[in-house]
Amino acid sequence: MALAFPPHAIQAILEIEGNLLNNRLFQNLDEELNLQPQSLRESRVQKLSTNRYSKFKKILQDPIIDLEALRTLSWGGIPTDHRPLVWKLLLNYLPLEQKNHNKVLFDKRNQYKQLVNKFYHTPTTTAADEKILNQVRLDVPRTIPKGFNNTTLFKSAILHNCLERILYVWSLSNPLISYFQGLNDIPAQYLLVFLSQYIHLWGDLKDLNDDILEKVEADTFWCFSLMMNNLKNRFIDFGEGIQRMSERLKELVKLKDPGLSDHLEEERCDFVLFSIRWMICLLCREFDYTLSTRLWDSYIAHGPNFGHFHIYICAALITTSEWVTHLKQKEFSDAIVFLQHLPTHTWNICHIDYLLVRAYKIFLLEVKSLVKNSLNSLINNNIENNNNSNNNNSNNNNIINNNNSNNNNNIENNNIENEKENNVNNNIIVNNNLILNSQMKEIHNLYKKTIENPVEENNNPVMIKSGNINSQQQIFKQSIQQIHQQVLVSSLSNENMINAEMIEKVLEIIPTNLLDFSVLSPEDADKELVKHVTMHLVLIMATLLLTSVVILIVIITSTLTITSMEFYNNNSNKPPKKNSLNPNDLD
Repeated sequence: MALAFPPHAIQAILEIEGNLLNNRLFQNLDEELNLQPQSLRESRVQKLSTNRYSKFKKILQDPIIDLEALRTLSWGGIPTDHRPLVWKLLLNYLPLEQKNHNKVLFDKRNQYKQLVNKFYHTPTTTAADEKILNQVRLDVPRTIPKGFNNTTLFKSAILHNCLERILYVWSLSNPLISYFQGLNDIPAQYLLVFLSQYIHLWGDLKDLNDDILEKVEADTFWCFSLMMNNLKNRFIDFGEGIQRMSERLKELVKLKDPGLSDHLEEERCDFVLFSIRWMICLLCREFDYTLSTRLWDSYIAHGPNFGHFHIYICAALITTSEWVTHLKQKEFSDAIVFLQHLPTHTWNICHIDYLLVRAYKIFLLEVKSLVKNSLNSLINNNIENNNNSNNNNSNNNNIINNNNSNNNNNIENNNIENEKENNVNNNIIVNNNLILNSQMKEIHNLYKKTIENPVEENNNPVMIKSGNINSQQQIFKQSIQQIHQQVLVSSLSNENMINAEMIEKVLEIIPTNLLDFSVLSPEDADKELVKHVTMHLVLIMATLLLTSVVILIVIITSTLTITSMEFYNNNSNKPPKKNSLNPNDLD
């Protein structure tokens, strides 16, 4: 479950949620509202797109691309111009070093040519290979993504030939999974995305040539292979894998909308009947090409485990308030047909963003449910253990009673001995309780006396000295240890000593204001932590400042000393001036 929403996905979802609220498409995202294309504020959406475009451009211009930053940014949607390159980077088809891109592309495209010559251009040797090729040739002409029904691109056989080679070569090079019906829609998405960097997808094909087709076909094959490697555990055992995903989807729908789940179950609508296409085609048949590629931006940016996240998207899709009310009123056949042809033709990009946010809400709902179930399980286990212990005690009493009834001759003697033992035990318990009670009162009074600042000694109020405080605290500590040892010994000899009353008495030793940790909220804890850290930082800064002052004084003193020594040495080395006397002065 934790794989469904890694940290970078949660960060992107919170940003998406904020954008939807700022765009005033929703008053509250917890309320499911119908979105219409005209509800978009084009200026705000365009502004957000411009800001994202500049962020992508900055990341992709670096010599070594920051993959984590790119993954976090891409989760919220990738601009059309950058999508071909970003998908290749996120799928690890291209390295992060910009200088190695051309070399890797050249090598990978040559490798694909070799695979095509090995598997496709050689005659099929087995019946299994012939069966795969026939199935591929049957499905490829029916591959028309939403939004391309009447386009020149899919009316021609150019893309069909590319898809046929990609699917057949991949099937023979991956025998554990091989080809299955519906798989043809996945590489079609890659073909369109990679072609968009060379031609206009809804225009004519005059700019399309063989060189472009070879590059796009090879890139599509490798990216398709890398995506399927992330999903292979779900498709190696095809039947069981689809069944597991459908059961998981059923659990999430029951958690989100129990009424819808119950209705589908009453109508015997098996989730496999309508969700198999969702699981295989990754919802690319349910949305227009521009919307499905936006959804795939989040899938590819999510990481290798996006298959877990995909099921939450399916749960959010089926529980959309736009049609869930009508779905609850439909019978089996109508419900299946409706779920296989969801009315998403009026949806826009904001619907996809809202679908992502709702998937995260279902994830949070599941976490809350798991925590609640865990607590209930712990409580039930505790109650069950108590019941079992009571049953064991009653069984033991029954056995004792049966033994006593069989020994009629020893009843009176046993009763007398039991009464004596009970009296002794009761006396021990009463005495122990009285002793402990008196000791605890003394300890509590001693502790209260310890925490008080002014005390009276020799009828003179004075302040407690540090030595007296330490000694009294030591006495208090020793008393606590004695209580602990006495309770421990009593618990070994008589389990009745440990009860709720005893625990309350022990807790009375510590004052209530120090014991009640519940009054300390997380915010107060953060404030206390900040206060202590600030005090320590102030002390450290003061220490550093004092040290700096001392070092500065030492440096100034040393400098003055050295200067005075040099001045003294220079003056002492000079010869004394001789007095020149005139002879006339002697007269």
